[in-house]
Parts: sequence; structure tokens; C-alpha cells
Amino acid sequence: MIYLRPIPDPVHKRNHTMILTQSTDYKIEDKVAGTSIITQINVVEMNTELDKDGYMHAKSFGIIPPEYVETIYRHLENQATCAHYGELINQKLLNFLIHYYPKLKDELLEKDFMKLRDDLSEIIKTDDRFYGIERLNTSNARKTFRRLFAEFIEDRNIYTHGSLNYRPNDNKIFLKYIDKHNKKFTYSEINLEIMESYQELFSYLNKIIADLGEQLGIIEENDFKMRKSE
Repeated sequence: MIYLRPIPDPVHKRNHTMILTQSTDYKIEDKVAGTSIITQINVVEMNTELDKDGYMHAKSFGIIPPEYVETIYRHLENQATCAHYGELINQKLLNFLIHYYPKLKDELLEKDFMKLRDDLSEIIKTDDRFYGIERLNTSNARKTFRRLFAEFIEDRNIYTHGSLNYRPNDNKIFLKYIDKHNKKFTYSEINLEIMESYQELFSYLNKIIADLGEQLGIIEENDFKMRKSE
């Protein structure tokens, strides 16, 4: 799997800064949710100290080259899809935990995504009823599942709250967000390969949560409709 991570230097070095030159609203279709979204993309240039004043100016100041408009549009669509996938897993996890802890429903409804994941991690560690599930049948597999789930949530937060930025200096696309550890704005480079990897991780988590639910006799609504028609 490939994940979003803060981009390396020189972006975070002193005097190497992102300079906003233009912001434009884009209308995109969230293909998963079936809704239209108005979102903003920023054009930025980077101070790279390549001239005598320490600046390398954008090739076309504040302008997205026509050949990159379609690529950026696809990135926006995929960002929306990744954010929605995060919400789907959040809801599926909450549904499972409410069935597992029926007396704690109100408490569970107050918890954020990562705390719900922590509850599931504890279940996976201690409840051997689930050890027959293919991707949870070894200690290492369960550890991997817990780690990947945490990373999925961290990236989901970036997809959900991050803003897309295009840098004409080198045609890079970034997500700008607040790093939860240092509370500072951070940039992560984004591309279609990274987002497709995230969607693969969604499928991995979705299958395991469905298998966990099956052990408790939980039938997803879509699954129920499919069985009823058979």
C-alpha cells in the first residue's frame, strides 16, 4: 500500500515556502455519493532560492496549464471518493461495535473514528471467535490489520480536510492540511497511484469488517437485498 505522508525537504526548510498565487472553485461529481461538490484548488509557487533573491517564479504565474486541468480534475474527484470511502468504513465499524456492545450504543456514538478503531483493536486482540477469518488468522496478520486501519484513518482525515494545491514550478499536486502532531500546516504530495492504493485499502478493511459482522450474524442492508432476490 502507498500512503500520504509529509513531503520531504526542501518544502519544510526555512525560506522554502509555498506562496499562494491564485484560488479557483471547481465543481466536481462525487461518484460514490452521487452528489456535486464545489471545492477550491490553490495554485502555489515555491521559493527554491534559484535566483539572486531566493525565488523561482512559477512558469505561468497563478495559471494552471491546459494540459494539467484534466489531471487536477481527476485528482479532485478521487479525493472526494477517498473521503467518502473513509466515511463508509466509519459507519460500518460503528455498526459492528454497536452490535458487539449493545449496551454501550450511546457511548460509542460519541467516539471519533480513531477511538472506534481502538475499540475494535482490543476486540481483535482478545476475542478468538474471529481468529478463523482469513486475514486475521495469525498474530502478525492481526497486528497488520490494526496498523493499516490506523493509517487508513489518518489518511482519511487528510483527504477529508485537506485542500488541493497545484505547483507550476514542477507540476506537483499537494494536499495541504494541519498535522495533528505538531498543529502546523503540512503538505503531502498526491497522485492517482496513491489514491488508488487507498481505495484498495478500503476494500481490504471493508471485507474484514463484513467478515467480523458475519460472525455476529450482522447482515448488511445491500447483502440482505441480494439474498432476498436469490
